[in-house]
Amino acid sequence: MSVDPTDLLEAGAVLPVGTVVAKDDTSDTLTARRYTHPVLAGRTVVRLVSDALGEAEDLSMEFLGFARPQRVTPVGVVRQQALGFPAWALVHDPANGHHALALVKEIERLARTARSRVGPAKDGFNALGERLARSVPHFLPTFYEEAGRAFLAADSVTHAATMFGKARDAERAYGLTIDEDRQHAVFLEFALAGALTAKALSGHARDLAARRTPTDAYAMFLRLCVERTLGGLPPYAAMHTDLRRLARAAGLDPATEDERVLGELLAAPALHRAPEAFWTAYRQPLARLAAADPALRGRLLGLTPRNCGDDVWLAVLEEADATRALTGPAGDVPAEAESPDGPAGWLRRFDEHRERRSWRVRKRHPGLLALVERMAGRLKADGVPVALCRDHDAVDLDLLDTCLALGVPVAEPTGDARHRLDNWLSDDTDGRRDLVAVAADPRFLPMLVEGVERRLRTGGRDLRDPTPRVREIVAVPGLRTALRRWLDTLADAVGRQGLPALDQHLDRVGTVACPTGFAVNPDAVRRLVDHDLGPVLGRTLRSGLLDEYGWPALDTAAERLGESGADVQLTGQWPYLLLLTGDLVAVIGPDGVEQEHLMRIPAGENRYRWRLVLRHVDGQLLVCWDRGRDRAAYWSGTPDDIFTLADDAFTTYPQLSLPLPGGGRTLGRRPLRVGDRAERTGGRVISDGDTYWVRAADHPLGWREYDPATGEAGRFSRPTFFEDGTVDGRPLDAEASWLRPTRSSDSPLGRADGLAGWRVRRAADGGWSGEAVNGLSFVLPAGAADGRLAAAVRFPGADTTFGLLRRGRGTGGELLICAEDGFVLGRYPSGDERSAFAAGSRLVPPAEYWHFLRPRDEAGSAALRAVTDAQA
Repeated sequence: MSVDPTDLLEAGAVLPVGTVVAKDDTSDTLTARRYTHPVLAGRTVVRLVSDALGEAEDLSMEFLGFARPQRVTPVGVVRQQALGFPAWALVHDPANGHHALALVKEIERLARTARSRVGPAKDGFNALGERLARSVPHFLPTFYEEAGRAFLAADSVTHAATMFGKARDAERAYGLTIDEDRQHAVFLEFALAGALTAKALSGHARDLAARRTPTDAYAMFLRLCVERTLGGLPPYAAMHTDLRRLARAAGLDPATEDERVLGELLAAPALHRAPEAFWTAYRQPLARLAAADPALRGRLLGLTPRNCGDDVWLAVLEEADATRALTGPAGDVPAEAESPDGPAGWLRRFDEHRERRSWRVRKRHPGLLALVERMAGRLKADGVPVALCRDHDAVDLDLLDTCLALGVPVAEPTGDARHRLDNWLSDDTDGRRDLVAVAADPRFLPMLVEGVERRLRTGGRDLRDPTPRVREIVAVPGLRTALRRWLDTLADAVGRQGLPALDQHLDRVGTVACPTGFAVNPDAVRRLVDHDLGPVLGRTLRSGLLDEYGWPALDTAAERLGESGADVQLTGQWPYLLLLTGDLVAVIGPDGVEQEHLMRIPAGENRYRWRLVLRHVDGQLLVCWDRGRDRAAYWSGTPDDIFTLADDAFTTYPQLSLPLPGGGRTLGRRPLRVGDRAERTGGRVISDGDTYWVRAADHPLGWREYDPATGEAGRFSRPTFFEDGTVDGRPLDAEASWLRPTRSSDSPLGRADGLAGWRVRRAADGGWSGEAVNGLSFVLPAGAADGRLAAAVRFPGADTTFGLLRRGRGTGGELLICAEDGFVLGRYPSGDERSAFAAGSRLVPPAEYWHFLRPRDEAGSAALRAVTDAQA
């Protein structure tokens, strides 16, 4: 593949000597210049400098004590560079060159300052400029340009533009003679760096008109605009105005020049970022060019201008006759006039373009819908499905309905496709569809149902009268169908799910509780009303209640907390659970309350719970709190020894750590011991009592052995328990699986050989399969319940196993107990929030700590296992 040498120069390449470049006025010879210095006896310094800057480089080296170059050798061809500072001063006024050279070190210092402190650097450059203005004002333009380059290197485009403006101000203020070629190169340099505003460019056009002949002014400004755009910057909004004014002054034909401008710019990749004003201004000349050039029509179909309005761009395509390739038979237009990705690809791209431009509020577009009606025959003939329901995009319901109603093939929706029904209902633009076609397609009806429920729930429970929202939904035939389906789905869910979901479902019913809503699906409403709760309660009691279990040590601590309603913060330190309420920390062990400690955080210092760190190591507590810029901490054995530490010395979100037999606590690296003032974390850890593993998410095995005494990493492997029990060939879900030593004698989650653990796999259809170390297993079919399978649990006197699901993350998560058919027995919020399904438990521990639960009353549990529906 041949590459234009000009393009290589633009990219910064050095071409071989003698390379012919089309635009030889933009190229220069790169020379190797050899210098000697009295101090560097026998050694030569070689500088690679473009030939145009050679004399300036020689003078600069001479100022440093180097002799004139012994030899100058051409070594390549490079892009031409404008003389900067101090080179320009040394070449054009060597007698005063010392003024420029005296500032070189100060300029370099300010350039370094600009990288971190823009304000002081700006003040420094301005002060140097004032010095030059008093002695050699004709040096000011190149000086301020050099200051601008320093700010460009520091990524401060705004200050670079300011310095560039000061350079132009100096030219005007002192009436300086301007080297047009040098200034053109400088303008292009700063323009390509994004440091020239549209105002500065328009000002340059006026300056050219004032000091050059009209013909030269137009030619020079056109060249700048073209090179700027070809260099990667889109045309600025007033470019056409400036060019046309200069063309008229030069006596040129406006229509011809407009076509000339387009001919220069249409190949530029940056054109898709051109502003709407550009496309509006050049609509007519673009139509004239496209009428005679099928390839140009095809190129227009391949563009989706980012900043051009939908109406304007469609009008451009219509006037250019480009849409004929979208609506006519495939063989009726030249191949080069077709859209690069065909009509289906064009429609997908244009829909994506509209979503990106107005994702918050996208109005329906009657013109697009009319065009799609004309495109329908071609789209059906091609048979290529149009992707209108993509990940994270808001679906255009009117466009989707139009395509489906016309029989246009539409691609399957993605799982994350969504729409904004609120916006659709409030949009008063012409062209609203009835959405019947969307509702009639089983692929898209669930998406419509989800949007209807979201609309019904808008405003929450404070909207006591749902009638207005229900009426606006029922008034649209397709939405009425979705509402009917939603009521059926709700009635099915109430019929098969347990008591914990009932209040949620009744809340959902409340969003449509009015005669208009119930009339949409009276059969579903009747099923809801007639649902018998006796069998639901009976099955729940026979299956099991969490309150049949208790953790005596946790119950004791909970009694101490009382019913004050104080917030409780839980911190896991296996096998201990730390409870914090107020300033009191209680350490709960498997068999009792191990320790209580009243925190001694000094008055006036931060007590933010989310920034507080607690650790329990070998019978002592570490208490660590936030102090703003740093942190402070103490160990409970030496509470008066308060030490200061870095903000990241202890993580506020630790994984569950493990105690070590010889003392200390491990988090995947070297152990934390009493007295330590920082911890080393490696990730989530597991152990079979002999070997320790740390999570290795980037390795297929998922775990890596390590030495808990030193933290030294070992081989990648995993426990034997994780290797066994492959389910349907599905890999282990390492994030949800775990293994830890335990001293408990029994566990409702299962234990064996002094270990507690859980291995789980996700089925291809989304279902879960899990098994505990003692063989207790549970399978949750896909769609039965929402959540990650965390354990299997069995209640006293029962022979049925249920799944313990973790749903959500952090403080907003909750635990669920459910049967294999999705019937939910209980729902338990995390933290200290009380649950109606554990009314006898002041606190529900995290899922890992259910291993320490014990039956409260086995006789009472046996009675519950025998409860009949009639008794319930």
